[in-house]
Amino acid sequence: MLVYKILKMAEQRLTRLTGQNLDALGNLTTLSIQSNRITSPSLSHLAKLPRLTDVYISHNMLDSLQPLASAIQLKILDVSNNPITSLVGLEPLVQLEELWASNCKLESFEEISKVLGDKEKLNTVYLEGNPLETRQRALYRNKVKLALPQVRQVDASKSSPGRLVMQCTDSSDSFHKNQLKPFISLSVRLFEKERL
Repeated sequence: MLVYKILKMAEQRLTRLTGQNLDALGNLTTLSIQSNRITSPSLSHLAKLPRLTDVYISHNMLDSLQPLASAIQLKILDVSNNPITSLVGLEPLVQLEELWASNCKLESFEEISKVLGDKEKLNTVYLEGNPLETRQRALYRNKVKLALPQVRQVDASKSSPGRLVMQCTDSSDSFHKNQLKPFISLSVRLFEKERL
């Protein structure tokens, strides 16, 4: 068995992971395979890596996370920029602390709550760029906080547990400072910088 703990294979035109390739990497804790052509069925082989806690598999061709259900030791998972429409498969991942799923095709806050709501260690989620964010930008962060009250960071904005945060995300938002006063958790100075 090889003693590699971190394996980085970004932009290698990989199309799949095989059990043969992974059997020798039993000590692996971090796998970074962004910007390849890996499809969902390959993910089932990650269960053969008992020490694997961090997986970065953004910018691939994943359409399902179901094969990850047996990788219960994962703490950090980055599946951003994949054509996934559902988080189904992540239910057993009780150790999950960070989920990066930006720019996918996720639409349902109900599913987010159902799949991730019981993850007590989950403190960071990145869901921006999904239909659930782009359809209602002004309400998005509040809805995530309602669905996942344990989360302290939604995308690039940190918030205190239990607090709802209202934030303008682009210059097209027509809110005025006076209308936002009840919701602002950031200083006006920071708010003005974000609008620039």
